[in-house]
Amino acid sequence: LVPLPPVPCEASADTAVEEWAQKLTWVFRCLNHAVPYAAMGEFFGQPKDDSKAVFQTFVDTYDMGAADLQDALRGIMEAFRLPGEAQQIDRVLQTFGETYYRKHIEHCHSSGSVDGVYLKNSDAAYTLAFSVIMLNVDQHNPRLKKRMVVRDFISNNRGINDNGDIPPEVLTRLFENIQRMEIKTPPTGSL
Repeated sequence: LVPLPPVPCEASADTAVEEWAQKLTWVFRCLNHAVPYAAMGEFFGQPKDDSKAVFQTFVDTYDMGAADLQDALRGIMEAFRLPGEAQQIDRVLQTFGETYYRKHIEHCHSSGSVDGVYLKNSDAAYTLAFSVIMLNVDQHNPRLKKRMVVRDFISNNRGINDNGDIPPEVLTRLFENIQRMEIKTPPTGSL
């Protein structure tokens, strides 16, 4: 998509990648109407360090610490289309989970609402995000005859929180929100 710029002698490689990631993120966020959403998703899902750095920087621009996981995921998914390959989706959701967990913990600590912290680590956030994407497909794919019910969703997520469970009221809230309103990615557009 956009090649990694050569590193000037006086700058470190990390600084150059970080600067490049910030510039590309600016393009994706400010000029996204000119960048095909599918191409952004494909780029974000690539198994390259620069793709991960750009997506990390991109996700960091979202203020999602106070949001429920599905609302944070919904906000991100309005900006690009998830790639079709499972490994690419996995890479995107891994980065999303790490960032969401970090921002959620920071928000809960800074606002004094440590009781709102239900995720024990970023792996739990990643796994729950993947589960929410699967639930979204299950609930809104017209070709499916048998749909998951809230009991199934809770059961599917048993033990994902550092060998513990996510509180059932959180999973029920996520289920009902996804069931009521599909997470959709516009074909193109502007944030």
